[in-house]
Amino acid sequence: MRNLLVHLPAMIAFCILHQAIYAFVTWTIDSTSLSARFSSIFAYYQASFFGWLYLGILMYSLITISIQAFLFYQSFLEERAEKSMLNAQLAQAQLRALKMQLHPHFLFNTLHSISSLTLEDPPKANSMIARLGDFLRLTLDHSEYEKVSLKEELEFLKCYLEIEQVRFSDRLTVEFVVEPNALTASVPHLILQPIIENAIQHGIAPKAAHGFIKISAKRSSDTLHIEVKDNGAGITGNATSENKKGVGLRNVRERLAQIYGERHRFEMVNGEDVGLTVSLEIPFDTEIPVRINAAEAI
Repeated sequence: MRNLLVHLPAMIAFCILHQAIYAFVTWTIDSTSLSARFSSIFAYYQASFFGWLYLGILMYSLITISIQAFLFYQSFLEERAEKSMLNAQLAQAQLRALKMQLHPHFLFNTLHSISSLTLEDPPKANSMIARLGDFLRLTLDHSEYEKVSLKEELEFLKCYLEIEQVRFSDRLTVEFVVEPNALTASVPHLILQPIIENAIQHGIAPKAAHGFIKISAKRSSDTLHIEVKDNGAGITGNATSENKKGVGLRNVRERLAQIYGERHRFEMVNGEDVGLTVSLEIPFDTEIPVRINAAEAI
């Protein structure tokens, strides 16, 4: 009703203005006498009053509808842009939450190992504490980055493996086979540490025999392939269900799904004789995104 009360007088004023302009133009271009001009205009309005009124209403309606359509379209674009921004902020907040889950999970397992060595082998416990401090300092320096280069990720991984090698001494051997052209690829920060931790905790630690882990990475066209192999006991039952039980591997799967959607592959397959192979494929990209800003993510 409010819009109707506004548009009715506006429409009448538009019709009058439109016909006034028409009459002025007709008067100007008409070359007949003054009385003939008046007679012509009067006869026109007398014969087609409803015609010019209908034409004015039609023109006013078309102009109004066009303006409203433009305003609705502008509003739609603004809402879509705002929705995209909110979705991006939500995704960043979810990624940050998933990433922060790794720290207490990793700390719990490492501190448990340190506590078991405190009485049995104090020098090893002290060495693990020192390396744990270095690892935490390194990860906290990059804690606000969603992605890092594969080279940096492998440096974090080597720092973590130093902690575990203190614990296992000569029982753990690690081999890196990484193609040079894959080192520049951007990968989610701390995406490999839970995979290695799972291999050590569930594959190497339960065995008395020598443990072996091989980490390989290569680029194939526009895809980065990463594999982590161990000579542990492997997994029993369905790999997907086993994967969902652990915090670390579940976190890896959720982060990959959040970042890459359907453009990634994450598989866990038992070896032919022993061990487990974890395969990871993500799009090859060298762009390192800006830091995850906590204030913007909330």
